[in-house]
Amino acid sequence: MFFEDLNLEGTKRLWGKQVSDLAFGEFLEKLKWQSKKRIRSVLKVDKWSPTAKCCCVCAFHNKDLTLADRSWECPECHTHLDRDENAAINILKEGVASFGLGVVRPIVLFNKIVGYSVEAFSSLLNSTRASA
Repeated sequence: MFFEDLNLEGTKRLWGKQVSDLAFGEFLEKLKWQSKKRIRSVLKVDKWSPTAKCCCVCAFHNKDLTLADRSWECPECHTHLDRDENAAINILKEGVASFGLGVVRPIVLFNKIVGYSVEAFSSLLNSTRASA
């Protein structure tokens, strides 16, 4: 599993108690413990990687995207992107690529992402029970 390495202290200063209520740090600790118990890995992707602003289909970098923008259309490939789904695919792509495990490709149908495929270079990815 891959997660973006978030600056939780900075996020708390920006958003206040709302972030503390989510208990994201506690969630990650429990996830790491469960993963270790099941001989799985939880890996972090660099927090400065532009996961939400970069189109996961063509890699166009949208510098004008704000936190209020929940969806956007890529001007290069015209794919309609949900901010969270786009970021999740980019985190997966970054994690898989940074460990040399394979390539993640979004599947686009009628300018919408309907899934993704993973071309595994490593037997580590082939041995998981992952699905899109």
